[in-house]
Amino acid sequence: MKRGIYLFPTLLTLANLASGVMAMLFAAQYHLSSAAWCIIAGIILDMLDGRVARWAGATSQFGVELDSLCDLVTFGIAPGFLMYRVALESMGRPGYMIVVFFAMMAALRLARFNLRAHSGEPSTHFVGLPVPAAAGILASFVLSYELFGDDTITAKTIPLVMKRMPFFLNSCRS
Repeated sequence: MKRGIYLFPTLLTLANLASGVMAMLFAAQYHLSSAAWCIIAGIILDMLDGRVARWAGATSQFGVELDSLCDLVTFGIAPGFLMYRVALESMGRPGYMIVVFFAMMAALRLARFNLRAHSGEPSTHFVGLPVPAAAGILASFVLSYELFGDDTITAKTIPLVMKRMPFFLNSCRS
């Protein structure tokens, strides 16, 4: 019975990994919004796997390590590759370096998180920007670019924004 309890959070973690791999495959084919949605799906799966594991009493050191490895792919490598396709490809080698730097910083952040988890050090707050949040910012950039459809958005294009996002803007006025 205990083995089955550990299986479900692990499957959610592996689904997070699958989301990251799919994001890279979509980005490779220039399906950029699909890639961004895969990263968003990975964020949701990442939130669920830990909560389900804690709820079921199925947390383990294996789960912590697997989660970080999957997070590195989905939130460290996939968003960097997506940004390469969106904006950095024309830069050549500097674009490569930006992508590599983003992945390296994600790896360092996740390693730091794992060390804190191993030490049992209480964490009542985040130190730095969590890797899934950084990936979410980049994915939302791609999705908002698709929403607006061009690069001529200025303060004068508020009517365009009103047409594209009426629910959001109407709720902000309230």
